Amino acid sequence: MFRRTLAALASAASIVLAGAFATPVQAQAASVDYKVTIATAKVAGSGTDGDVQAEFTNAAGKKSGWYVLDKPHYNDFENGDRDTYALALPESFGTPVSFQLWQGGGGEWAIESVEFARPDGVDGRWNVENGVIGYFYIDADGPTRTEGYGNEKVHFYHRYSPEWKITWHDHHA
Repeated sequence: MFRRTLAALASAASIVLAGAFATPVQAQAASVDYKVTIATAKVAGSGTDGDVQAEFTNAAGKKSGWYVLDKPHYNDFENGDRDTYALALPESFGTPVSFQLWQGGGGEWAIESVEFARPDGVDGRWNVENGVIGYFYIDADGPTRTEGYGNEKVHFYHRYSPEWKITWHDHHA
C-alpha cells in the first residue's frame, strides 16, 4: 500500500512539474524610455506637495495610462524646480503627440514648461507661445478659470490639465 501511494504521488508530481515547465514564459513587451522634464514656475505658491501623474496620447488616439511622477526621498515640484523623470512607454505605443497632467492633494501647482526627450535624440516641448508669459495652475481645490494681466495669462484647472500638444523637433534632420 505504501509503495502504491508513493508511486502515485511521484507520478502526480512529475505531471505537475512537467506542466509547470511546459508553459512558456511570456517575454515582457519592449519599451522606449522617454525623459520628461517639468519646470515648476518661480512664483510665490507655485510648488506642490500633491501627487502628480502624467498620461500620454499617440497619433491613433490611444492613451498610455497614468504614470506616477515621483522620486523617492525627494520633494518633487517645488518653486523653481526642473524635475526629470524616465518613463517606459511600450514600443508599440509609438511617439506621444499630446499629454495631460493630474495633481492630487490640496493647493495649487504652477507649471511653466514641459520638455520631452526620446532615446534617438529627438526632443519635444510644450510651453507658452507668442511671447505671453503663462502659468498653468492645477488646483485640486479651485474652479477652472483664466485670468489675464497684460502680457501675462494665468490659467487655473481643477485637478486635470487640458490635453496639451507636444511639438517635436528633430535636430538631426
